[in-house]
Amino acid sequence: MPTRDFGAVVKGNTIFLSPSAVPEQSIGTYCFNTVTREWEKAGEWVLPFVGKAEPYAPEFGHWFGLSAEESYHLCAISSLNPPTMKYVFPDFNPPEDWLLFDLTLVSLGSGRFCTAKFYDLSADSGFIDDGFDNAVILTGVEVVRSDDDQAEELKMIRHKSKCVSDRDLEYVL
Repeated sequence: MPTRDFGAVVKGNTIFLSPSAVPEQSIGTYCFNTVTREWEKAGEWVLPFVGKAEPYAPEFGHWFGLSAEESYHLCAISSLNPPTMKYVFPDFNPPEDWLLFDLTLVSLGSGRFCTAKFYDLSADSGFIDDGFDNAVILTGVEVVRSDDDQAEELKMIRHKSKCVSDRDLEYVL
């Protein structure tokens, strides 16, 4: 389970925050107006992201983030109040014995993203024998409009994934 147990989205001057990304543990979503400096409850709904979503991408009409569901795949929503996950783009499925302990999404601009998922490897993974007990999987993805000119649908192009392993791996800069 990732260490970030919240979802956050920025819309204009407002920050939306779900203190728990797990619906059954959530107390709803709150918003903070950065101009008036006031908090208010946005609703009983929960943002579908774990951690911070990337800023609204007007060229796609969506916010992008990592899904709060167990797969933690790249996903997108087109509206708030309440948000509905419109797309889920699978990026990497680890072996069952790898334990996810952190993750992040980095926007590279123009619909390009890099997911970084940090894992604690079990003794059965095969990496421990080589002296590695942590790994990060970096995956490049690109979101584009569908080839069909009439469709407003989005699709994901998954680019290369890279596994970086090291005994003392804590951060990738």
